[in-house]
Amino acid sequence: MILVDAVPRGQRPGTVYVLEPEPDDVDADDAVDDLVEPHNLDPVKVLRLVRRMGGCLDRLLLVGCEPVPLDADDMQLGLSVAVAAAVDDAVLMVQELIDEIFMTTGV
Repeated sequence: MILVDAVPRGQRPGTVYVLEPEPDDVDADDAVDDLVEPHNLDPVKVLRLVRRMGGCLDRLLLVGCEPVPLDADDMQLGLSVAVAAAVDDAVLMVQELIDEIFMTTGV
């Protein structure tokens, strides 16, 4: 599974990167209610929830883009200039990951 999201990691706004979260990064004792936050879906927690529900994912990749920091009162619609400029790079990164997955799995 490849997810794409804005993920703050302290880099320059618009920086695009790939993360491969592991489900073991989440406390095994987390309650299901703690794993599901509809407006803040942590990929590691989503993967943990999938496994708790009997599903499986061999691999989870997150293509993240560094957002422009916002003040708590400064919510805006749409993408910032820096993030909008990074969209093409993110699309290329996703395509490269898809190509890599198909080459390594033969699917």
